[in-house]
Amino acid sequence: MEKSLGEKIALLAKSQGKTQADIAERIGMAPSQLNRFLKGNSDCTTENLLTILNILDIDLEEIIFQRTRKQTDTEEVENDSDVVKFLYKNLDEVGQQTQLKHLEWINNFAGKKKIPKEVKNIINQKLTLI
Repeated sequence: MEKSLGEKIALLAKSQGKTQADIAERIGMAPSQLNRFLKGNSDCTTENLLTILNILDIDLEEIIFQRTRKQTDTEEVENDSDVVKFLYKNLDEVGQQTQLKHLEWINNFAGKKKIPKEVKNIINQKLTLI
């Protein structure tokens, strides 16, 4: 079962050594009310949630900016070359090497003759894993 937002925030607060009592005092909330939210048993106002995130050094604006930037980057992909570059820059080193080997292998086949259907199927299956 997936944890509630409050439960996730409670885990983060605990990992940072911040107590529920300290957080409740800083936002002017009764500790019992904060506890209910952190256990997933009640909601929290937007203002209090933003204050809690601030106390935990979570920059919501930065998270939104990064997510928006990723979507914008995706939308700027206009051709096959851009797709390859976009996928490549978002892979770790092993993924990049794997992708390059696959592209090299495909290029070698394509340069010699038409790629056999069964090989094309294998390439398609393997490339979907990247």
